[in-house]
Amino acid sequence: MDIRVSEHSLSIAGQEGILYGGEFQYFRIPATLWEASLAQLAAAHVNFISCYIPWIWHMPEPGVLDFTGQRAPERDLKRLIEIVESLDLAMLVRPGPYVYGEYQGFGIPDWLRAQHPEVLILLENGQHSNEVSLNHPVFCGQVEVWLEAVFSFLQPWFDSGRIVACQIDNETGLPQFGGVALPGDFNPDTMARWQQHLQQRYQVIDHLNHVWGAHYTAFDTILPPSRQQGNSVHLRHWAEFIEDYLVSYLDWLQGVFRRRLPETFLYTNDPYLNQWPNQSPKKARLTTVGYDIYSKFSIDRQATHDVPFALSFAPEFYASLNPDRLLMGVEVGTGWFDPRVQVRKEATLQKSMIALLRGTRVLDYYLLHDCVEADGVPWIFQSPLDKDGQATPRYGVIQTVGAFVRDHGARLVRSEPLQHSIGVLKYIPQGWDFLRANYTVFTAIDLMDSALAHFSGLTGLYGGLLEAGFNPIVHDLESIPLELLLRLKVVFFASTPVMHREVYQKLLYYVEQGGTLVAFGLPVTHDIHGVPYAPNPLFPARPAGQPHKTQYGNNSTFSQITLDLMNYQVLRLNHPHRLSLHTLDMMQPFVEFTKYMGRTGAWLETDRDQPFWASRFVSCWQGGGVKPLLRTPSQEMVGYTRRIGRGRLSFLGTLPGLFFDTPAYYTLEPDKKQSVLNFLGAMLRERGLTPLVEPIPNVETLLRQGPDGEMWVALINRGPDQAIELHFNHPFSFQQLEEVFNPHPGKDYLEKSRFLSLKGHLSKDTVYVAVLSR
Repeated sequence: MDIRVSEHSLSIAGQEGILYGGEFQYFRIPATLWEASLAQLAAAHVNFISCYIPWIWHMPEPGVLDFTGQRAPERDLKRLIEIVESLDLAMLVRPGPYVYGEYQGFGIPDWLRAQHPEVLILLENGQHSNEVSLNHPVFCGQVEVWLEAVFSFLQPWFDSGRIVACQIDNETGLPQFGGVALPGDFNPDTMARWQQHLQQRYQVIDHLNHVWGAHYTAFDTILPPSRQQGNSVHLRHWAEFIEDYLVSYLDWLQGVFRRRLPETFLYTNDPYLNQWPNQSPKKARLTTVGYDIYSKFSIDRQATHDVPFALSFAPEFYASLNPDRLLMGVEVGTGWFDPRVQVRKEATLQKSMIALLRGTRVLDYYLLHDCVEADGVPWIFQSPLDKDGQATPRYGVIQTVGAFVRDHGARLVRSEPLQHSIGVLKYIPQGWDFLRANYTVFTAIDLMDSALAHFSGLTGLYGGLLEAGFNPIVHDLESIPLELLLRLKVVFFASTPVMHREVYQKLLYYVEQGGTLVAFGLPVTHDIHGVPYAPNPLFPARPAGQPHKTQYGNNSTFSQITLDLMNYQVLRLNHPHRLSLHTLDMMQPFVEFTKYMGRTGAWLETDRDQPFWASRFVSCWQGGGVKPLLRTPSQEMVGYTRRIGRGRLSFLGTLPGLFFDTPAYYTLEPDKKQSVLNFLGAMLRERGLTPLVEPIPNVETLLRQGPDGEMWVALINRGPDQAIELHFNHPFSFQQLEEVFNPHPGKDYLEKSRFLSLKGHLSKDTVYVAVLSR
């Protein structure tokens, strides 16, 4: 198969196409299974496999390399590639140096840590972390030795085109800082870089002292933040430094890769949430950044996905970061490795099809095959093939989706999505404020509300817009070009108290020039240096009363979370795969919090005297020359609006539609959902915006315009079986309806009903795709 991949194009047998495959961790799969298992995957229409190549596995001792199975047949990378060649599959390789993957040492050799402890992150108590200060020159020197060895071995298959792409590192920053609440690194090399960073930024120490409100005598006396020393300004600067530190490491690493692989397509990846320290927009300045997404990790059995609309948000956000580049789903999760979590096969089907319909050109499943570690401990991911190479129910899903990619992939990539002049903007530096030197119960609750706004609040609002029939543009607030921003009629933004002044001014200019800004959550009150915005035209109202904020569900929620965490501790004590606990420990508290937070809230009234379900909290406001938009039953103002220049500012002191991207989506009462959809629809219609289609409960409708006037219609049903009527507000004529994806033939269908309308039936949790033509 002739597959050619570059940063900007992907062709299969001479025409545009889609790479469809996934991760095959040969080093965890008995070598006796490789041939039969890979043949089964090829029969499911997979056209590539990706694989980590762990440094720790192939270089068990300094200078000792095994790529041909001399010490264990599972080290025989040469045989694996020969099998791949015999099946005419392409390969994506991921040589690290970090592989993460809940694997031993996260891919870094134990001997390196033992022989060179000076490369390890140093904690404030003087103890070494197990992870590496990435820019340390000794570590970098060892990395170059490893990469020279692995690239020398793989060179024939790079040259032949069998290996079509190579990943630079893996989720850079997450292994080092992802599970750390106070992320100081006191390694002398890192501290020297930190102090140099501050000196370059501030030039003289008096300038820094003025900005920080500090009394340092020299730059070389400024340590990373610690529990004894670390105010919010100190922490924010450190957070920003670490982001830049990681980008500097990737820049260096890419240079190493590029010297050996001048023509090979290189990429990296991040978790879709972009939680600190991941700063995908900065990484995307270097190279293509793909997204990782896993949609089910709680024990809630009623929810097909824990983050149902993040599945649509993630590819759109990463497409905005990689303009004119390939959109890659680098880890599109098939299952999950907490044995209490049951991931339905329908979840994998929806996740796969949404990724493809939203423009993903490289769909890389994680994983394709369950595993057994070298010590005999199983690592079960609920994959399409189990640890013995037998097909699971999920295998049928990847085969069905694979047939769609084979038959219609080239046609799909020639279509373009229809989108509204609406923006949903993510502001990543909000995540800096989740770092704290000290926590109290009260600060933890407030930070959880900020975290909800930053993560679930934004994707939940996006889900509400999709279900209301609108398809917004998703973008990064800092990097969105001004000319694109000014073309948007309405922009939605989840706000928390801190924002860069230049970003604040950008939003203010947008409104003054005639745009409508809808902010929700917590008002922006000060810049990253702690200086208040005074005046504060974007958030002019003052808190009403003391306290002015009511949080719902605290007592009952924390009781439920406590029980869930106790349940998790039982798992933790008995989980045989100890390396998985690093990831589970990191995710569990927030997972359980969001599971319950989506269900809490209160009824408000809109300015049209319509009911509105407010999620999680409401804050009340007064003054500022504003007009009420939302109010409590006792007439306290929760949301308000005012004109600024030629535009309009609206602020909502709650999280509208938070539940759309939590497990509560599947169980919340329909009237609560509908109240948010009515509010959003009315707000947008006032700005002259009409839904592409009339809303259908629990259904996301995606329209794509193809060549020669054809229209792709994709229906994602997140609800139960239902008969539907689809009415288009986008005028176009069609005579033919071609069904191109239907997992339930004979049961689900679409047919022409009347002018600009279709009717049909959708099964629970299905995806249905048709192409309309003249």
